[in-house]
Amino acid sequence: MDLLTFIMCWIVFAVIAGWRFYIWKNESKAGITLEDRNDTFGAKFFGVRMRTIDFVLLNFVTGNFLFAYFCYDMSKRLKKRYPQAGIMVVLVIIGIALMMWNANLLMAQYDRVFSSLKETGIAQLPVTLGWAGTVFAVISLVELVILIALSLMSKGYIERFMMEEGVGCSMSWIFCLIMPIFYQYYCIRNAEKRCGKEVPGGQQENPLDSASSDTAGTK
Repeated sequence: MDLLTFIMCWIVFAVIAGWRFYIWKNESKAGITLEDRNDTFGAKFFGVRMRTIDFVLLNFVTGNFLFAYFCYDMSKRLKKRYPQAGIMVVLVIIGIALMMWNANLLMAQYDRVFSSLKETGIAQLPVTLGWAGTVFAVISLVELVILIALSLMSKGYIERFMMEEGVGCSMSWIFCLIMPIFYQYYCIRNAEKRCGKEVPGGQQENPLDSASSDTAGTK
């Protein structure tokens, strides 16, 4: 690792740490506790607690591994509730395997490609990559197709899940296409806010308590 790469890594970590500290300070001032964050649809049913921007930034640092873990965990939780969603778990496993293959291929080509760039220049990059570049591009395209398929398939299950728990709100097909999985994370994390289920005091209404109240009222 050269000095420039080292400095860039530290800058990224510093930005994320600063952002996280800023959020923590704001939550402290607003009186938001850990208990409040755990008392949401996302936390109870998907283990989602961090804000969407935190998820995006941390995923950047982890090289998409946080993203891959969330895809797998989300698919398993949906499969547990809806057995017919099992195909999603298979797609995620295939996608992760392809991602790791591409990561290994990229690391294997790293030294050869960048050392060659110093001699031939950026214009020769496609020639330098050769067959490895073609394989990388094809696998990346397959990954993208799997990601979009996973995003569109999960949309219906998540909407149904939220509807059954009293925080139902439709999801956008467009955002499922242009921001796959990140959009799902946002919708799960902000389920109560999106459907207007906020209660006085800044805390979000517990969908299970709401369902219990409705049942008691019916009786």
